[in-house]
Parts: sequence; structure tokens; C-alpha cells
Amino acid sequence: MNKAYVAGTLDTKGPELRYLRDLLAAAGVPAVLVDVGTARPGEGADITASEVASCHPGGADAVFTGDRGSAVAAMAEAFAHFLQGRADLGG
Repeated sequence: MNKAYVAGTLDTKGPELRYLRDLLAAAGVPAVLVDVGTARPGEGADITASEVASCHPGGADAVFTGDRGSAVAAMAEAFAHFLQGRADLGG
């Protein structure tokens, strides 16, 4: 069965993202919580920011640079590659 991917930065929006995931689950929609934060690890992710970052062509080190601007852009690229490899993505 396909799943809804709830993606965001868990370090700043964790409660909101977990709420959305829980609403989907309560409606019978399988949901996966994906952390795409670049500052510090969020709690409760089904898929961690490190897992997503590892999908960047340059690896996780290309994402976690310490510079917010380049890190966010690199995480977006990593997330695009991450999604391409998902066979269970429904929305």
C-alpha cells in the first residue's frame, strides 16, 4: 500500500508534523514522517535527516555544511533523489 510522506524540519516543526501524520493515520492513511532539517536532528522521524542527506550525489557531507543557505539547497536536492527511490510514495 502507498503511503503519505509528511516531510518537514522536525527540529522546528515537529509537533505540527506529528499532528498531521497522526490525522492521516486516524483517517486510515498510512503515513511516514520524514525529517529534512539541516540544523539539528528532530525527534520521532520514521526517516531521519541523515538518511535523506545520504541520497545527495555528494553524500551527507554535501548537505551538513554548517552554512544554512547551502545546507537547505543541498537537502532539497537530496530529498528529490530520496523520493525518486521510493516505491511506496502515494502522496
